[in-house]
Amino acid sequence: MVVACCVEDPTKLQNALEKHLGYPINALKENNIHIPTTNFIGVLDPLKPSGELVSRIYADTIVRYMVGGHAIPRSVESDVELLETLNNCVQKRENVATMYPPKLQKVSDLTSIGVMSPLQVVGVELQNLISDPTVTKVLKLRDPKNPLLYNAREKDASKFTTYGDVLDFYTGGPGDLRRLGIKTGEVVAYGAPPGGG
Repeated sequence: MVVACCVEDPTKLQNALEKHLGYPINALKENNIHIPTTNFIGVLDPLKPSGELVSRIYADTIVRYMVGGHAIPRSVESDVELLETLNNCVQKRENVATMYPPKLQKVSDLTSIGVMSPLQVVGVELQNLISDPTVTKVLKLRDPKNPLLYNAREKDASKFTTYGDVLDFYTGGPGDLRRLGIKTGEVVAYGAPPGGG
């Protein structure tokens, strides 16, 4: 397991474990949880003491400190020692997440989607209708005024995000990751805000 910038209150971890197990435990006792773990902690993180406390409850753990606060800075890509630690955690310690092929369901003339259980990942198949498919190419195929996204909490069906809105967001707008230095072929992970927002 990789733990980055750990929870503010270590008792949340204990509460979650107790809820999962169905009985009370003293999870915060040192060396109590036998999961190979790599903990990344920012040296300027105001929650650093909590992260260090949580790191001590794992019996098999590595702690690595990063420059910066409560975040994973982009500069970690040049931290050779930190990357070697992460690589050793994933490769040599043989921590593997199993991915299952999705059961695809056709959702339009162009695409089929399916959840890749047990992870919250959705696989998208473009039915081989586009050569070298990209998000931008797919968005350009649709009428820019047609609805693409609805807010599940919005009762007014006339309020939606169009294909054109999303295309503009990704190509030159605030969602254009090129402004952050992201290059073709790099993988980006998004952390969802708490509360289902």
